[in-house]
Amino acid sequence: MVKKIISTFFSKFTSAGISFLLLLITARFLGTEIRGEISLFVLGLAIIQTINEIVCGPALVYIIPQSDIRSITKLVYVWVFMATGITVGVLYLFGLLNTNWLPHISLLALLMAFTSFHQQALLAGEKITAYNILSLIPPLLLITSICFFIFYLQKKSFNSYLYCVYISQIPAFLIGVFYLKNLWKLPGKEYSASHAKILLKNGLFNQVANIAHLFSNRINYYLLGAFAVVGVYSTGVSVIESVWIISQSVAVILLSRIVNSNDKQQSQQTSLQLARVCSLLSFMGILVLCCLPLRFYEWVLGQQYSEIKPVLVLLGPGILCISFSTILCNYFAGTGKNFIITLANFSGFIITFIAAIFLIPGYGMKGAAVATSISYFCSSLFLLIVFKNETGLKLKEFIPGTRDLIFMQQQLKNLLKK
Repeated sequence: MVKKIISTFFSKFTSAGISFLLLLITARFLGTEIRGEISLFVLGLAIIQTINEIVCGPALVYIIPQSDIRSITKLVYVWVFMATGITVGVLYLFGLLNTNWLPHISLLALLMAFTSFHQQALLAGEKITAYNILSLIPPLLLITSICFFIFYLQKKSFNSYLYCVYISQIPAFLIGVFYLKNLWKLPGKEYSASHAKILLKNGLFNQVANIAHLFSNRINYYLLGAFAVVGVYSTGVSVIESVWIISQSVAVILLSRIVNSNDKQQSQQTSLQLARVCSLLSFMGILVLCCLPLRFYEWVLGQQYSEIKPVLVLLGPGILCISFSTILCNYFAGTGKNFIITLANFSGFIITFIAAIFLIPGYGMKGAAVATSISYFCSSLFLLIVFKNETGLKLKEFIPGTRDLIFMQQQLKNLLKK
């Protein structure tokens, strides 16, 4: 499992590194206005994607090993077309989408949803290498095309960004189709209507949780208002969230392992140990980002981002909490208990919304960051309490310590020996 975690971490780290470089380039050369518009467009895409992934998201990892991949594919493709059309319409009616975005956001949402399905199918089959390759293609193509448009063609507009997203998503979709065809050749189990019901039930719980989580840390984009302000705040969010790569890399393998395991106690112990390790590594990353001087960020991003440092510092505690609870979330997802994640994230969204209404008018971006950190702390505490009650573990076992540092040292030594 450690080798798969390292492989996935490398893939996630590369992807995150590219995304971080993309953040720096767009922030520096496109400015806060366009950066803010990009952030709101990407948020719209994320909302649509979250609805699509009720059927084509992580819930598939639980159901695919028990069903027929061909039948599941048909169900997914029909759902994606229906869900995309309805969600785009609803977002437009609520004024959350610009009229000029509609054709682009609809087509890109379809491409991204199909690629997500291909990735989940590979993950369910424990085809980790193929999963990692498919994960790397979009960011690699996106950064390459962005650099070409900005530095060679001298095109520095929102529309240029859209063209680059197309360039990154179309090849990923086509390669995903190729991988899926290979999975079709493998023997599968018989499909039944009960599989679709389980998929919809788990997917609905999981994605309601995800959309609540999405709004809990992104609803502030809509409340902050002006593109320029959103541009600065969203850049700060992206910088501090870069440490999530640690928990996300581990969580992908953990989820795949849990759904294919019958040893519940071992899954619980593994989840807790990995959560402690991830929180230690995340703390180190957050500490580095928060200790870098403001002049460094101004030098890298530009003078327009002079207010970014307080956003990083105030979001840090919340990101640390969520780095720990991400592992617990994937434990519950892997055991089919998505409703627990839903309750945690929905409560987090309510807390964010209430706190943001009071804090943003008086404190702006700082208020938005504090509201998000409070939300992350509360939702993480809820997950920790539920996990503790289910496992019967003592509270002291949740606290990272020397044993986790020894574990990391041993795993590093084993990896170097190989």
